[in-house]
Amino acid sequence: MRYRKIDVRIWDDEKIQNLSNNGRLLFIYLLTNKFTNAVPGLYKIGFGSICDELGLNIRNLRKAFDEGLNQNLFEYDENKKLIFIKSVIKYDTNFSVTVIKGWQSHWNEIPTCELKNKAGDYLFEILKNIIVKDNKGIDQNLGEVFTTIVRGIGGGIGGGMVSQETRDKRQETRDKRQETRDKRQETRDKRQDIKPPNPLVELKKTIRPRDERIETIFNFWREKFHHPNAKLDKKRRQVISEALKMGYDVDKLCNAITGCSYTPHNIGENDRGQKYDGLGIIFKNADQIDRFIGNFHNPPRLKNPANNLTSFNISSAENWLMKQEKGETYEQ
Repeated sequence: MRYRKIDVRIWDDEKIQNLSNNGRLLFIYLLTNKFTNAVPGLYKIGFGSICDELGLNIRNLRKAFDEGLNQNLFEYDENKKLIFIKSVIKYDTNFSVTVIKGWQSHWNEIPTCELKNKAGDYLFEILKNIIVKDNKGIDQNLGEVFTTIVRGIGGGIGGGMVSQETRDKRQETRDKRQETRDKRQETRDKRQDIKPPNPLVELKKTIRPRDERIETIFNFWREKFHHPNAKLDKKRRQVISEALKMGYDVDKLCNAITGCSYTPHNIGENDRGQKYDGLGIIFKNADQIDRFIGNFHNPPRLKNPANNLTSFNISSAENWLMKQEKGETYEQ
């Protein structure tokens, strides 16, 4: 069983804090996955394997990868599927001649490329300052031990064999690759910006959420005044909606409808015998609504023929008194 060391201070690292959750998950995975080998931080791994094990789609994986690259947490050669994480060797204190020599078989399996060369240079710079005793008690420079196992593999790595000119060219190549990555990201961002809108999504934005209160009030009105064929059209919906916006709740508006049904004039007890029970009349304004709510609590009495005669006699008497006061003759 293999183990990998992770320093608990990783969560205080500013670079880690700048990553998204997917970026952090990816970095922890890169430090601990089953594809790692004896060579610190250098191994082959492809996007497909990472997607399968982390459950990320390729788009989210690339975004997380770009975050790690931008924070210089690792470098990646997509063509060779080779990754190098510099920080791994800093936390590996199990150095010995035997351990370094044990890297050779894994080193040989790593494809030759610029990133492998760069990793070799970096590992050598770390190891050259470490002196340990071998099995015979003789001091050994681990940088020299590392050089013996990689010399001739990967084009002259370690031991100071890479000239400054070569290093400059490699840096120039790395800069160009970074520029290419930046352009690709810019292209992806532009495509995202100009992506045509989804017609279904846009349609949903224009559709107002359904207000069940309106249908409740409309159905109550339709049943109260016996209008089974009435339809909830745009105008009626708007009338009810405006009444709700005034601050009346469903119960009060239903009370207003009932109060209208108690009002003689509105149910046809008028000179024309015309009913005035439309929603536009009931909910015409706040005064109208309040009047019908009042009629709900205190229903007005319906007039019968006797009431009508009494009203006529009272009206006639009032007219006669007014004319007497003015000195006019009352005519029947």
